[in-house]
Amino acid sequence: MGPKLLAAVVVVAVFALGAVAGIAVHGHLGAPLHGPMHQAPATANELHDAAMAELRIQLELTDEQVAAIDSIVARRQETVQRMWEQLRPEVQGAMRDVHEEITALLSPDQRAHFHEWLLAQRQLHETPLH
Repeated sequence: MGPKLLAAVVVVAVFALGAVAGIAVHGHLGAPLHGPMHQAPATANELHDAAMAELRIQLELTDEQVAAIDSIVARRQETVQRMWEQLRPEVQGAMRDVHEEITALLSPDQRAHFHEWLLAQRQLHETPLH
């Protein structure tokens, strides 16, 4: 994978993970999203719709801009999915390392709660992004 392609994948992955994290945090803190969805998305389409609703408000997007963004996402979806499948094992490994480092800082009681929280996060986001 060339450096430009890798950079593009990283940017897309960061955007997608940021959207997932933001939506998950809003859902867990009880703060509704600004858009039509008021709970964590269950599917990739719902995630996309929730992210677009949030961007529409935050960036004050016009209907034409939303349509253009939807077109870009649809056109690039297969490439992004293929790249995500290649990066997924590395991202999962990195996240395991993060979790292990965090766990090492916690008391036994905190560790138990952290592992419960991680399990709940996995269950919340079991639907693959495709």
